[in-house]
Amino acid sequence: SFKGNRPEHVQLLPDEAVEVPEQEAMREGPFLSANTCSCTVSDAFEAVASWTLAVVMALIIIPLGLPAAVIVITLASMGQVYQACGGSQKDWSLFVAGADKPTDVSEECNREVAGKSEAIRGKGAWSNLVYHVQNNHPVFGLLCCARGHPFSPVERFGLLILLASFSYFMAGIKMCYSSDRELGWLLKRYSVVCIALPSLLLESLLKYFALLDYKYMLKKYDYFRKTRLERCNTFAKQFCLDHSLGKPEPPREPRAGRRGSLHSLLDCDCCKTCCEFLNFCETCHNQCEDGKTQAVNSIFASLFAGIALTGSCLFIFFGIRIDVESSEDIWRAFAIGSSANFFGIWFLIAIGKFLVKWQYQHWHGQRFVICHMTVPPEPEPWTELRYFFSTADVDRDGFLSKADAKHMVRRHLGQDLSDEGWQTLLDELDVDNDGKISLLEFEVLRTDFANKMNWWLPERPERPYESLQRSGNPV
Repeated sequence: SFKGNRPEHVQLLPDEAVEVPEQEAMREGPFLSANTCSCTVSDAFEAVASWTLAVVMALIIIPLGLPAAVIVITLASMGQVYQACGGSQKDWSLFVAGADKPTDVSEECNREVAGKSEAIRGKGAWSNLVYHVQNNHPVFGLLCCARGHPFSPVERFGLLILLASFSYFMAGIKMCYSSDRELGWLLKRYSVVCIALPSLLLESLLKYFALLDYKYMLKKYDYFRKTRLERCNTFAKQFCLDHSLGKPEPPREPRAGRRGSLHSLLDCDCCKTCCEFLNFCETCHNQCEDGKTQAVNSIFASLFAGIALTGSCLFIFFGIRIDVESSEDIWRAFAIGSSANFFGIWFLIAIGKFLVKWQYQHWHGQRFVICHMTVPPEPEPWTELRYFFSTADVDRDGFLSKADAKHMVRRHLGQDLSDEGWQTLLDELDVDNDGKISLLEFEVLRTDFANKMNWWLPERPERPYESLQRSGNPV
């Protein structure tokens, strides 16, 4: 029977017992916790930030990467055509990306990239200034730069287009404000202040970043220390010959008998094969490293050209818009500004910078020590002379003794030291008659050293170099 609407045989359970498991899970789960809202907001914020960053990176990389990819494909196709016509792959690589190793170009080119005013050793200021203009001018450098210069002709062409489009854009801005009388003082100097100087700054920054990888290669290969050591070894050999420091040894009679077991072991075919295999492995490793470096340089050159192309397109686009809306002759202002920049102001600033650098690096007057640095720095011939003396001073006592001279003669001539030659050298250089030659006494040979090492010297006679030190104390 039923009582009301409920059957008598149905037993009611407590409210806790009739809850389903899903409800218990929802009650114990994080959905009802206090940190639910904050966790959701933080996750959403991270997602929005990551997507925003991805979009920004895409907007930056795509405009630069697409022109670079197009330039890479185009240059690769042109390189294949050039090789099919009988050209060399190395010549094309030097044209596109420049040299990837310091040994691929001349010494003066490496010195010019490193910022040495005396790029051509032994030549004066005029010859080095002409060489500097040939390798740095935006227009002349495209045709007259040194073969294999790390700032390649492709990069120079991209930089020239960028500078020309920038001048066109700035000329359009000038036309927009040509009727403003309050800016009359600026419009009279507009070509210099707003076109020439920003163009020079833009050129310097882009060339600085374009040559960073090659300057790193100069340090990696330790190029300047190696070339300095080669010159010092050449001078040491010539120095020993000029002063007759060597004494020829009497010919030795060949010893009869069997050769030693160790000598026979090293002279076997198996050892020779191992040496050849090791040389082959070293050659393959060097070629792989060179290939990687060349690929990286090609990518950087293409990326630089892509950046220049992208910037040029932007400047030309906005310049054309201004040209359409303006009634003034923008091309006339563009021609005047570009001519003043490339053929007037650029030469004035470049010549001024070069002459200041030349005087600073060839200063022969008084020097000062500021923060343990000599200002102006010592000229390269005297620095190299001190380096040669330090290499000859084997025991590092600050003097060139008879033992040091014996070691130098044995190393460079393969002979014993001649007592007569050593005494003649002492009579010539040893002023205080202590039986050895100090750095100050050896400094008398600075002119002979500079001439033989092909360094430039001023025409006037010089006083002894005042900043030379002996045993750590100023002279």
